[in-house]
This record gives sequence, C-alpha cells and structure tokens, in this order.
Amino acid sequence: MGFGSPHLQAKGGATHMANPAPVLNALASDGQWGEVARRLSTLSPDQYEALNSAYLEFLLEEAAAYSSVNPSVSAEAVGRMVVVLGSRLSGEVTGRVLETLSASGNLRAVEKVVCRIRESLKAEIPGERLDATLLNLAVYSQTDTLASATAVTVFVIQMGAHVSGHGFGQALDTLSGYGNFDGVRGLTDYMARKDIPAFSLDNSMLNLVNFSQVDKKAATRAVRDFSRKLSRLMTGAGLYQARQVLSGFGDLAGARACGGSFA
Repeated sequence: MGFGSPHLQAKGGATHMANPAPVLNALASDGQWGEVARRLSTLSPDQYEALNSAYLEFLLEEAAAYSSVNPSVSAEAVGRMVVVLGSRLSGEVTGRVLETLSASGNLRAVEKVVCRIRESLKAEIPGERLDATLLNLAVYSQTDTLASATAVTVFVIQMGAHVSGHGFGQALDTLSGYGNFDGVRGLTDYMARKDIPAFSLDNSMLNLVNFSQVDKKAATRAVRDFSRKLSRLMTGAGLYQARQVLSGFGDLAGARACGGSFA
C-alpha cells in the first residue's frame, strides 16, 4: 500500500485542513523519517485524532522497513513514533515491527521499542513474533557477539515474560553454537522460570562444552554458570555426555563443573 492510500489516512468527515497526512506522506516518500516522527509528536489533538490508527501503524512499519536503508534514522524515528502512537498501537503491528528491525540487525531500534512501549502492550504482542525477534538477535552473534549479547539481555529483561520456552530454547541453541558466552549468561538468567525443552538444554550445554577446544577457561566458566542455573532441567544423558566430552578434551575443571545427577 502506498503513502497516498486515502482510506488509510483521515477518519470520516475530517477536512483536508485538519488532516496532516499529505505532508507526512511526502516526507515519508523522501525518506525523511526523523521529520515524520517529529511532525507526529507536534500534532494538535484534533490533527492527531483525524488520522486513522491503521494509517499511523502503516507509517510505523514503513519507518521500521527503512532500517535496511539507514538504520540510525530508522531507530530514532521508530523510537519516537512508538511513544507518540501510545494506546493506538496494536500488539500485532508492534510484533511485526520488532521482527523487521531485528531481521535487519537494527539492535538499537529494537531496544528503543521494547523499552518505550507500555507494559500492557507487551502482553498483546503475539508470542511467535517475540520468539522470532529473540532468535534474530541471537543470530546477530555471527556479526557482533557483544552487541548480540547486550541486545538479547535487554530484550529478555523487557519481554522475557512473554517469550515461549521454545523461543528461549532456539535462542539458547543459537547463542551457544556461536560461542556467545555473554549472550548465554544473559539469557539463562531468565530461563529457569520457563518450560524449556530438555533437548535444547542438552544441545546448548554440548555447544558450550565443545568451545573448550577454543578457550578452555572461558568455556569452563560458561559451563559452570549454565550448570548452576539449568542442570536440573537437563536429561541425565545430556549431562553425562557433556562430562565425557570435557574429560576427553582434558578439561577436568569443566567436567567437574557439570553438575546434576546422572541417569
């Protein structure tokens, strides 16, 4: 849908003078998303009410999509727009925006959104959108491990209560597979209260264990932290395999760090 779609703009009965959509459309078409956000924040109550919620959400999604062109401009605009839209923002659209931003690697924008939206809206975002967003943030480990770890930690602090156990498991597998120990640590602080599939925990522990060949000291710390938080949710076979692999690598400290009882 283009910026000129009339049925997206003014509510019934609104006059052209009261409707700021034409100016907003022109700015958006020119990629001036910072100015779009500024104009929205300075609308009079009558002008704001003259705009359909669907049109406002359309602008927000387009600002998020602009992340592929200019991440910084998109982040600033989206961060400002979610505050302006407030109660007129739906959970579905917010979820799509988060997924779009995270898929394009705009971690700063994701942080702005989750830290600025109202608490009641967080519970309205579809779980599959949150799961996908968290996975995208974890996948960013292959580009910037530290940035990914920070983004994951902020996301789960703000949205963790609404992410599914399956979503946490996918992200954990991904972070541990990339050796993102800080990301795993940030994520596991919030996982103990979730119904995480045991196979995901077993796989993630094995991923951490295998990094003993790369950095034995860091891997041992990661295994110890992981075991302390989540070994009780793992299978006995998973724990046993982790201990055996570490022993085979000569990492006896890591092997001892694998807690829990064994089947």
